[in-house]
Order: sequence, then structure tokens, then C-alpha cells
Amino acid sequence: MSFDRQDLLARQMNLLKRLEGRGVKRGSDLAAPGGRHPQHETDTPTPHSRTETRGGRAFDRLFPSAEALTGREGGVCRRIRIEVPPDGRATRAGYVCPAAAWAGIPRPADLARLTGDPRWAELEPERILYLDTETTQLSTAAGAYAFLVGLGRFAGGTFVLDQYFMEDHGCEPALVEHLDAALAEARALVSYNGRCFDLPLLETRWRMQRRAPRFPELHLDLLHTARRLWRLRLPGCGLGDVERHILGIRRLSDIDGALIPRIYLDFVRGVRPERIVPVFDHHAQDVISLGALASAVTHAVRRPDDPRFAHAGDQWGLARLLERLGEARRAIDCLEAAVLAARDEAFGYRLAMHLARAYKRCGRVADAVAIWEARAAQCQPGRLEALVCLAMHAEHALKDQGAELAWIGTAATAPRAEKRYEQELDGLRRRIERIERKIEKTR
Repeated sequence: MSFDRQDLLARQMNLLKRLEGRGVKRGSDLAAPGGRHPQHETDTPTPHSRTETRGGRAFDRLFPSAEALTGREGGVCRRIRIEVPPDGRATRAGYVCPAAAWAGIPRPADLARLTGDPRWAELEPERILYLDTETTQLSTAAGAYAFLVGLGRFAGGTFVLDQYFMEDHGCEPALVEHLDAALAEARALVSYNGRCFDLPLLETRWRMQRRAPRFPELHLDLLHTARRLWRLRLPGCGLGDVERHILGIRRLSDIDGALIPRIYLDFVRGVRPERIVPVFDHHAQDVISLGALASAVTHAVRRPDDPRFAHAGDQWGLARLLERLGEARRAIDCLEAAVLAARDEAFGYRLAMHLARAYKRCGRVADAVAIWEARAAQCQPGRLEALVCLAMHAEHALKDQGAELAWIGTAATAPRAEKRYEQELDGLRRRIERIERKIEKTR
């Protein structure tokens, strides 16, 4: 089969359009400013050439205040230091740390209470590092590099962030060396999904450099706490969602995280190195937000009655967290607030059942029975806990088999239009038969 030249050109243009729609650039787009393509560069470096980027001139021009840290095995990594006040005022670069809105810098005693580990209470705030990475892949495999690592801390009334950056893969030994020294001085880490991503990836890079990781033993991953507290209220539990809806941070401009690996690889090749600047801004605000988020969650545990946590989902999340920490009385207070704040009937019923179980565990059986009786009218297939609990209470506490049979009979007669409730109905019928046999034996 043969094509004429015009038909072939049309097909090539259609293919090019489809590839561009998937993020693939034309060769002319990948060329450095001035129309020069990296593979056609000469030995004389131009303002955005590959040679210049690897030599550090592009980075020096973009970040003139950056330090150059030389490694003992060769190579250089760069460090940028940023200081942000914790009072919520934006810096000239637009960074915001609203820790003061949540009663200030996280106190070690509150972190100990949040984690349930008393060792946190003995730490100095300066020895707690807030960690985040930017990587070449969204995996922890051996081929994934952490090219930008941020270590933040509260010191001297400000949030101090150090960003460690490697300009090329050959600079990794220097990056690991200086990061290892900084992490060795820390006593604890705070991250966001660091337990599953950041730390395993860094451990892999340490091993690749034939180093044993010297990471602090204490580690608080705020992703799990954020999910427990706000997953029922927020559209998602990514750090960006928590920033907008909980911390009140509005980034004036930001970059899609999915584009960051490609931008870094272009930077290494000398292609439009200026695009690395918003990557640094994105990463810096991520680490700074970790400090503010630590303030928010410790404040939530200390003051669950704060109106900013009045949402029923927040109160339920706080109740579950406090239960896990062994603070049953305060957990019940949060569950009571959640039941009162619930606007959805199904969710309100679910919360009420949790509250009744909490009452029963702490010996307040009469309060639990009152909830079951009040919610009995809301029972329906798949939501029969109140009736079943009343039947169990009649059997074990009241020794009233007639009342037990009446409650189970009410549950069994609830209309069922779906087959998925047949197993539930069979269980209720077997229970009715058992009760009837017991009644027969007593006659």
C-alpha cells in the first residue's frame, strides 16, 4: 500500500497533535531559548545550555543566595535557607505558616499526647524536623531519585527551612552526605505520607550510596492523622486539600506535582532551567505547611471544642483518635457533639450507635439504652443495631425473654426489597427460634 505525499503529511500532523495532547513536546519546544536544540550545542555554553546547567551557572543565576556544599567523595549539592514567621503573614516570596492561628509552635508535650509516646515530650522543638521530598518518580524503586529534600524546623520563633538540591544525578553522593549529617542531629521527624513513601525512598538512596540510614526513631506521619480527623469533610486528604480547607492557605500560583519529574529532567539536560523555580516554591510551601499542620492537629487534640472543628465528621474523627489514645471521657464528649451536629439521618444513626457503645463500655448502660430506644424507630434493613442491642439488653440484663422476642420480631419484620439482606433476615429468624425454644423450656 502506498500513500501520496500530502496524505502522509496529513497523517504525521494528526499523530503529532495526538502526542501533544498527551504531553509530548515537539522538538522545537524542547530547544533552549534562541532556537537551539541541546544536541546541537557547541562547547561554548549559552545562557540555558546543558553545559551551563551542569556547571552550576544556571542555578547560580536563578538562586544567587544558594550555598554550594561539597562532598568528600566529590560533587556539589546546593542548599537554600528560607525563614518564615509563624504568624500567618506572607513573606516576599509568598510563603505562609499560620501556626499562630492554632496556638503557636507545636509543643513537644502535645506531640507526645498526639502520638501516645512520652519520648516526644522530652524533645526540643529545634530537634524535630519536618521532611518532604521531590522525586524523579512516584515510586520507591532503585531508579527513583530524591533530587530535592526539605528539612524544616521551628527555631528562634520562626520556621527555618533548608532545601537540599542536586543539580545532576552525579551530585547525589554530596546530597546524601549532607542530608545524613543533618538527619543524624535530629531526634524526630514529621512528614506527610513519609512512612510509606519519603523514608523508604531515602533509605534506598542511602543504600545505593553504601550508607546506613541514620534517621530518627520517632516519626509522626500526619497523613494518617489528617485522614482520621477530616476525611468525612474534605474532598480528599492530600496536603493541598488540607491546606485550603483547614489551614486556610491559598497559593497564588502553583505547579502540578505530576509535572515536577519532567521539569527536573529537563533542567538536568539544560532545557528551560528557569522552570525549576516554581518547583522550589511548591516544595517550600509543602514543608512549611507541615509545620502549621502539626500545630493544627495538636490544637485539635488539646481543644476539640474549638468551633473550627464543629463539623460532625471532625468530632467523630477526634473521638476515634482520643479513644485510641485512651481518653475515653473526652472521646464521649466529642461523640455527643458529633451526634448533635449531624445533619444526615443515616450518619446520625451511625454516630448514635458509636456513642451508645462508648456509654456501655464505661458503665453508662442506662444512657446506652436510652439511645437505642430513641433510635429504634429509625431502624431498617442493614441498620438494625438499636433493635438487636435492645434485645440483647432484655436477655442478659433484664432476663425478659418476652421483651427480647418483641425487639427481635420488630427487626425481623422490617421490609426487605433487596436480596443482600436475606442473610441478615436468616440470622434474625434463627435468633427468634432460639428464643422461642428457651421460652418453651421455662413453661
